[in-house]
Amino acid sequence: MTGFYTLTENMKPEKYKYLILTLLLAFTLLIRLPILAEPWGADQAGYGYIAKGILEGKVPYKDMYDLTAYGIFFTFALFFKLFGMTMVSAHIGHLIVSLVTVVLVYLLTDRLYGRNAALISGLCYTIFSNGLAFSGFGYENKSAWGTYWYLSQREVFMAPLVLGAVFLLILREKRNGMFVDLINGLLIGLAAFYKVTAVLMLVLFILIVAREESVGIEGFNLKRIVGAILLMVFGFTLIQLPFLYYFWKHDALGDVYQALFVHLSSYAKLSRGLRIETLFSGHYSVMRENLILWLFAFASLLHILFKDRSRNNLLIALWTLVSLAMVWGQGKFFGYHFILIVPPFAILTGYGLPIFLASGSGCKEFLMNNFSDIRKTFILVTVLFCLAGFGISDYEYYRRHALYFMGKMPQQEYYEVFSEFPTHPYSFRSDYRIAQYLKEKALPGEKLGVIFSAGDTVIHFLTGMEPVTRFIQSWYLFPSDASLAANPITARLRDELVDQMIRTAPRFILCVHIPLEKLVQIPSVKDDPGMIRLYEFVKAHYRLETFPDNRFLFVKL
Repeated sequence: MTGFYTLTENMKPEKYKYLILTLLLAFTLLIRLPILAEPWGADQAGYGYIAKGILEGKVPYKDMYDLTAYGIFFTFALFFKLFGMTMVSAHIGHLIVSLVTVVLVYLLTDRLYGRNAALISGLCYTIFSNGLAFSGFGYENKSAWGTYWYLSQREVFMAPLVLGAVFLLILREKRNGMFVDLINGLLIGLAAFYKVTAVLMLVLFILIVAREESVGIEGFNLKRIVGAILLMVFGFTLIQLPFLYYFWKHDALGDVYQALFVHLSSYAKLSRGLRIETLFSGHYSVMRENLILWLFAFASLLHILFKDRSRNNLLIALWTLVSLAMVWGQGKFFGYHFILIVPPFAILTGYGLPIFLASGSGCKEFLMNNFSDIRKTFILVTVLFCLAGFGISDYEYYRRHALYFMGKMPQQEYYEVFSEFPTHPYSFRSDYRIAQYLKEKALPGEKLGVIFSAGDTVIHFLTGMEPVTRFIQSWYLFPSDASLAANPITARLRDELVDQMIRTAPRFILCVHIPLEKLVQIPSVKDDPGMIRLYEFVKAHYRLETFPDNRFLFVKL
């Protein structure tokens, strides 16, 4: 290990730094190639359908209702314009952004801690942001196969924006502070397009800049402090204006406000569950696979806080803590939420691992003298076991993709593992079968009605069939929580769905996960007159065709 460190540190010419980076990018590209074959997860199906609608002249929230912040829709639309209207286009975008993030992680760590640390950080980000646990729901039973659930998620695109802003804040000491403040406001504003939790980073930056301006060479300078804060807030606001204008021009600002600031906040408030439960849900799978990253990141964090509190080290530590707050603040965790913390964790590991492998003193020296360098042995054994476990976990994933790419596995068989059922309602394998059925049976221009869905918008994308209603996903209209079901907005939107479904009377109506007769018996909606009317309408005019994974397709008599 020491010999390797010496070798890389002796590569003084700048070209070697970029040679290492090029090899790192090649490795990143190699282990991510399978994503180009993978289908969409439930979230990506909704993002993709709305993006397609944007390019066709429809307006999110007004014509296509969803509770997701609009940044991801326009991102998918950009990928469709660049790479074509296919599922793989979003994955190409994901791959490009992953490579950019690797570059930023490497260069930032190299600037702060040197080439050895940069290589460690780059490898940590590449490996541990590509794991099975990030799939989302089904890691334990292998239902959320591979990485497809986390591909092109909002956190993937937030990570390099926040990382870039941190990089600029580190450079701020030796650059034009006003320019950096403005650009950082723009970057954090872009991150907030995806999730409003990015505002926490804006608050952190404001506090850091305000403190630095108050203790600088010139002493406390209120004008400079206010100016720096205003520039960041201005940049944050400025980047929102084109999108606000877009929604204003299409008379959809009210729909945006209702979906993102009223309906979503009501749902989040009522659906979080017990805090102790949500604190641990989702952590187990992620930590089991990324244990080495968590161990060394937290050890490095403690080392910084107690022994090495330089300006830039504290900035990395605060970025890590705020990133954790951005994840934990969501209440419920899925694997892909943790993508936000991989860059700071990787950088902390690059910083700490060489330190922990160095010689110790005091008690540590006593232990090493008596137990033959137990600390280094423990660290190396931990690293090897984690990497071995990671390789074992990923073996089947890569074997399956190799068979598929070599033509030794048909597409239908390849798609069989892409399902969350029964852990979660979403099942691409079944939705793909329904899409093939509808392509064969449906007439040109026919619409598909969906009563209860959790990401099955992929059927609309694959078939080209328009939905009967504007609801991209409708699971939140049929909640088991009585308070949420009775929420005025939820009740009004549910009535809208029912009325439009009955009035349109499409030839095909899909109900997902829950049979219609059981859906109308959910205690929270069983007395809803609209639900009773919808059930009686479907029962009287449709026959049932069943598909795997609890897909119930009603065909008009």
